[in-house]
Amino acid sequence: MTTLALAAPAAALTGQAGPEPVPNPGPSGTPTPNPSYSPPPGPQAAEPAPPAAETRRAARDGQALAQAEGAAFASSFEPGDPQPTWADTTETDARGVKKAANVIGTLPGRIEGSISDKIAQFSASGENASGGEGKENLADDDANTKWLVFAGTGWAQYGLSAPVAVVHYALTSANDSPERDPRDWQLQGSQDGQSWTTLDTRTGETFTARFQRKEYRFANPTAYAHYRLNVTRIGGGSTLQLAEWELSDGRTGPEPPSDMRSRIGAGPNGGFVSKPRAGFAGPRALQYAGGTTAQTGGHSTNKVFEVDIPVTATTELSYLVFPEFTAADLRYPSTYVSVDLAFRDGTYLSDLKAVDQHGVRLAPREQGESKTLYADQWNYKLARIGEVARGKRISRILVAYDSPAGPAGFRGWVDDIKIVSERKRQPYEGRPARDDRSPR
Repeated sequence: MTTLALAAPAAALTGQAGPEPVPNPGPSGTPTPNPSYSPPPGPQAAEPAPPAAETRRAARDGQALAQAEGAAFASSFEPGDPQPTWADTTETDARGVKKAANVIGTLPGRIEGSISDKIAQFSASGENASGGEGKENLADDDANTKWLVFAGTGWAQYGLSAPVAVVHYALTSANDSPERDPRDWQLQGSQDGQSWTTLDTRTGETFTARFQRKEYRFANPTAYAHYRLNVTRIGGGSTLQLAEWELSDGRTGPEPPSDMRSRIGAGPNGGFVSKPRAGFAGPRALQYAGGTTAQTGGHSTNKVFEVDIPVTATTELSYLVFPEFTAADLRYPSTYVSVDLAFRDGTYLSDLKAVDQHGVRLAPREQGESKTLYADQWNYKLARIGEVARGKRISRILVAYDSPAGPAGFRGWVDDIKIVSERKRQPYEGRPARDDRSPR
């Protein structure tokens, strides 16, 4: 029989009790950003998105494998999978009170009047996608990531969800190699992404430090649907890089409060051993993101799926999670996360002391403190929830965050959520090859 194996603790696959939590080696285990690896010019272009028919077929295959495992519910967030009932929506308790405090839906540190949430499309003259240095990094609210293109000139372009009159923007230098910084550029606007109007021109600009943000203001009464940064000269050499390119409509003052972000996206931009801009099982995953606003951190539980699933003695919950190493923050704020369940009787899985395959309680604060979640890679989690919730009915699938770190930004991804009623096959065990099957 041919099988597909996933690196996971043995207890997750054998049904035996898990070992004591393995300590996270900390900074040595999750490296701080290093200078870029820059292969010779002319790297391969970014891999195009798979055709829609291929994505749907992969989703059908994934559902078939999940059903073979005994899943009563499974979603990798692909077309053809169950889709979230809610996006960016906080759970409320039986009294109608939001299960959230001191958490907002944006990462800290944006310029005033930021329109980052209105960016719907990205394009560029080039990128180092295989190295995790793609164009999307320009608007990820994290100066520790960057866009890199193997040319002395280049452009990046944003398509907005609705036209906006931009009057203020900021550029942030990247982590290394000052000669790669932009020196001359134009900021341009367009209604159709084809015909461009130059709105601001800068020449001879310099960045005196790494991760330095420089802001620029100009007059512009016209709301454009597309904006382009066209870099015509760098400090030297033949490689252009930039950490952040932020746009603003000129508003001042604090942003209005918003719920923690929980929505489908294209997956993390990079990782140690994962494909960039993809989920674990396909092109999409569920993003959770935001920021804690208090010194003592914050918490939020968001609704994702509405379901009606009975819990038996053998029911299991499993999922994969990719906490990002945001802002090189060694408190690892993105790891304080878990998938939670709301039951019809008003109780929650996180209150029932269910444990994962490491023996760690399946609640966001305990998950982060256990150091069993590693940043910038996919982590598999499995819990036998029937041991604590037998006889209950699951009404909602949730994503929960609860961190003592603050103020701090966090962002990560959840994929491949499964609820298995009675396990018939081990997780991610592939179908037997046709030649290995017994004749019928």
